[in-house]
Amino acid sequence: MKEEILKLVSALGETGTDSGVLDALCAAACQKLDGILADGVTARDCADAYVPAAAWLVMDWLNASKGMDGVTSLSAGDNAGGIGVSG
Repeated sequence: MKEEILKLVSALGETGTDSGVLDALCAAACQKLDGILADGVTARDCADAYVPAAAWLVMDWLNASKGMDGVTSLSAGDNAGGIGVSG
């Protein structure tokens, strides 16, 4: 199903993002949606809604990250991580 989601993300206009980032966002979107599916319902059971919902989550997260160029680290409380990017 990941390929279907990534194809829709591409069709929605996302072309410049690293494939590893898109894969990670796609996995996160699927995990989020899987967590709210009714018991006994699989992603495949509702693929007509699941695929666009996951794609829109990915697009939303990408849009929310715009303007973060040059960010080299993030921290929250005692947790911190560097991403090795410089502007």
